Amino acid sequence: MSEPMTMIDAGDLTLRDIGRTVTIRYGEATITGTLRDLRAETAWISEQAMTAAEEYAVAGRQTLEVAVGVWRTSRLPMGTRVEVAR
Repeated sequence: MSEPMTMIDAGDLTLRDIGRTVTIRYGEATITGTLRDLRAETAWISEQAMTAAEEYAVAGRQTLEVAVGVWRTSRLPMGTRVEVAR
């Protein structure tokens, strides 16, 4: 009997989901397999106010690097829908 699948956003995946079966549909690709690795990536942007002497970094776009079976991708948008066996 197969495990029930729950639909979540990729940004809601946690390290506890590693080892579980996932299905990711992104663009025209559908990948199903065991989640092997998960890593969040943040693009940092330098900002400086007109009156400030120093620059500071602010968080920009956040994406995930995900490994499912032999497939690996970086820059998977956090809002990508993922099915996870719970």
